[in-house]
Amino acid sequence: MEKQKSPLRKERERRGWSRDFVAEKIGSDQQSVARWERGEYYPTPHLRQQLCTLFQLDAETLGLIKPPTTREEEQQHEPASTGLPTQPTLPTLPNTPIPQLSPELLTYISELSKKTAHHLPDAPPPHKQSALKQQRVLIGGSLLVLLTIIGVFVLFHDTIAWLDTRILPGGMWLTPDDGQTVGTMLHFAAHAFPTNPTDPPIEYVKFTIRSGGHWSVACIATPPKNSDIFSCTADLLQLRTIPGNIEISFDVYDHKGNYHLAPNGTRHLHYTQQTSPNQ
Repeated sequence: MEKQKSPLRKERERRGWSRDFVAEKIGSDQQSVARWERGEYYPTPHLRQQLCTLFQLDAETLGLIKPPTTREEEQQHEPASTGLPTQPTLPTLPNTPIPQLSPELLTYISELSKKTAHHLPDAPPPHKQSALKQQRVLIGGSLLVLLTIIGVFVLFHDTIAWLDTRILPGGMWLTPDDGQTVGTMLHFAAHAFPTNPTDPPIEYVKFTIRSGGHWSVACIATPPKNSDIFSCTADLLQLRTIPGNIEISFDVYDHKGNYHLAPNGTRHLHYTQQTSPNQ
């Protein structure tokens, strides 16, 4: 004999919904919906409310209220109270007379209470309360500004200290000259060297070019033998450099990852797609 369908399953099938559809709408999964319909588990309060909203029915109609246990049923069917106390009777204390305070002690307590109340500070009037609030806000704002200034100073100081200790490789332009007219093949050359004798050796020099408002790498020069002159040649046509005024620069990198961007500044050239006289 087939087991009677639960109210939740009846309502779902009556609407032609699948378990996957219900699970998706309430943020659950198909297995959980199946367990609820079989009565194996009951949904959490959040999911129970989601089901009631989806089906437009209350939890009792959908069979989502967990039935009471056997002990709960026994408590619900216990006979009505007979008027006797339900809590255990407290043990009877011995008949001990309550001590009475003397009139002198009562008078002393009363006077002490009056003196204490007399010395309590009175609450300030409303207009003074407003002034005190404004004063607290002003003090708090001043402290915040002071802490911000101190933080900026510490950060600036640390940054300056880092810049002072950072290793900066050196470099000087050789060619091309500033203002020179160049053709398609552009030859770069620059001196690159450690600033101090104990600094790491130079690893490479990167020559860059600015055309059309954007910087790009023109070529990279590796260390020469027994020389500090780093040179390479770039094909401006292959780099799609726009003819006209261009800007060039070079950056120096050493073997320890230290670098110096444009140590000798930039130079401005005029580029034509014809071979320059010195090429």
